[in-house]
Amino acid sequence: MSFRLPVRRWAPRAARIVFVLLAAAFACARPAAAEPFLFPETPDGGPEVRDALDVAPYLASWKSAGLARALALATPATANQQAYDVHYYDLDLTMTPGSGQVSGTVRMKAIVVSGPLTTAELDLASNLIVDGVTSNGSAATSSRLLDLVTVNLDRAYATGETFDITVTYHGGPVGGSFGFQTVNGRQLIWSLSEPY
Repeated sequence: MSFRLPVRRWAPRAARIVFVLLAAAFACARPAAAEPFLFPETPDGGPEVRDALDVAPYLASWKSAGLARALALATPATANQQAYDVHYYDLDLTMTPGSGQVSGTVRMKAIVVSGPLTTAELDLASNLIVDGVTSNGSAATSSRLLDLVTVNLDRAYATGETFDITVTYHGGPVGGSFGFQTVNGRQLIWSLSEPY
């Protein structure tokens, strides 16, 4: 079985040839490679020369080392943290690479699994300063013991109820959770977190 595609007779032959040539050129086109460039040392080894746009191996090396440091600092969940199930985190962060500082707000929504619950404990490195907290949109109080921030909820929450808190903070991240580096004149910022 054969078939023919209709060809518009009114189209000049030259226009069809140009179209075919352009289509072939776009189909065969490859992105131009960037110039080779010397990346500095990584935790995994010495400097190496690669395409200037290929920063993934460089960042992966630093992220791997950061993860190892973060795991070494990890602590088990407290009894309070096991009393709720987090369903939502929203991070609004501002990075200041020159000083290696971060500031922002984290909003957390959670469901109580073992109530009643009057406080929520959050992990936050002790060098990060808490600027304020809210519970269900109202100003709340908090206390701090080393890397643990305790937020006083606006009321007691029973099992199955949802609560919503925000913590605003600033400071210099430690433990390899963020990286601020300049490589060949380009500012790089990375974190251990991955988008969902």
